[in-house]
Amino acid sequence: MVMNVLAIAVLCLTATALCKIMDKYNKEYSLFISLTVCIILLISVIVYVSPVLEMAKAMFTGAGINPDNIEILVKALGICYLTQLAQDICKDNNQEAMATQAELVGKISLILLALPMLKTLVSIVNELISL
Repeated sequence: MVMNVLAIAVLCLTATALCKIMDKYNKEYSLFISLTVCIILLISVIVYVSPVLEMAKAMFTGAGINPDNIEILVKALGICYLTQLAQDICKDNNQEAMATQAELVGKISLILLALPMLKTLVSIVNELISL
């Protein structure tokens, strides 16, 4: 695991150096290098997190917690990660307005994703009030 983290760190540092060099000659190549490394890192995160998610799902199911809630939490984590990635890439390319819009879309998506959990919470509160 340590070697994987080291490899990722070396990849990021190398890509950063290449991006700085390419900025002087062709900014588009710098953007493509950055996007490629981000995609590689996203894929590696998905590969590493998959077994952990399966274990968490089994634990929650064994505890009697609805597995749909885990799915919502994982989706929320994915939305947060992708929104932050999009925002950072936009800011790196001096697109502040686009970065702000990416953040807004991420926040709205999280609210929409949480609506089923909110509905469940409201029904539980109603049941407690009626007792």
